[in-house]
Amino acid sequence: MSETKGYEAIAVSAMSPACGAIIGGVDLSGELSNQQFDEIHSALLDCTVIIFRDQDISEAQQVAFTRRFGDLQSSAVSGFEKNEAHPEVDVLEYDADNPPHVTRDLWHTDFAGMEMPSLGTSLYARDIPPGGGDTIWVNSIAAYEALSERMKAHLDGLWAYHDRFQAYDEHVRPELWEQDYQAHLRAKKGAYTPALHPVVRTHPVTGKRGLFVNESMTSIDRKSTRRPDRTRAAPARAPHALGSPGHDKKLGFVDFEPDDAHPYSGLSGFSGYVSRPPQVASLICGT
Repeated sequence: MSETKGYEAIAVSAMSPACGAIIGGVDLSGELSNQQFDEIHSALLDCTVIIFRDQDISEAQQVAFTRRFGDLQSSAVSGFEKNEAHPEVDVLEYDADNPPHVTRDLWHTDFAGMEMPSLGTSLYARDIPPGGGDTIWVNSIAAYEALSERMKAHLDGLWAYHDRFQAYDEHVRPELWEQDYQAHLRAKKGAYTPALHPVVRTHPVTGKRGLFVNESMTSIDRKSTRRPDRTRAAPARAPHALGSPGHDKKLGFVDFEPDDAHPYSGLSGFSGYVSRPPQVASLICGT
């Protein structure tokens, strides 16, 4: 890893050329100066996902840190278990008797199926097994920039539907979908309409353009498609293309470690889960 220049109040070490950085010189349990937070925010914009190693923070401190990025999303939006004392926090706690909600390896952007998707997600790893799979992030801006000019022109103006239930309902884990804690989601599904978003989005802060499609919930709006069959296949499979030779610079392979804090941007990244043993983590999403 190489240290990124231009930061004064924090240290930023890039994990790959296009995605991921480790932030040093910061204790999230204490008060951050405005300069520290501004530089953390800049690093998130530059690197898509940032990692703070060896943090010891409470749920309240995680909430306070995440809230500095913007208003927090209601926990009722997700189907994860809740932290009773801190309703903004979802609890991801899995073992053999309580398997993960999703066991498929899926590229996705968190809450893309909402009319206003989350700005990003803040993860705090508490209890992590010594071995297992990784969480993988892809820089969707770099993915778009790697496309040919012809493909960019082809995708320009296309829109896609994102169905938030497609990857998580009875089609994936029927035994979990019927659990009591999913009752509010089952009730909402009947009245739900998939969200329509442009296939290529412009970042509201940086002005850069990036892909906004994923294999788990995206289908192209045929009314905006000039060549339905070819276009329907191309953007939805774009993250897969990044795993081919020559595109490794667009991937970030990140091992969770105990006491890691992981904020990442939903505006400029996909994430993918690779199967791993039991773990405990807390998650907060911001709008």
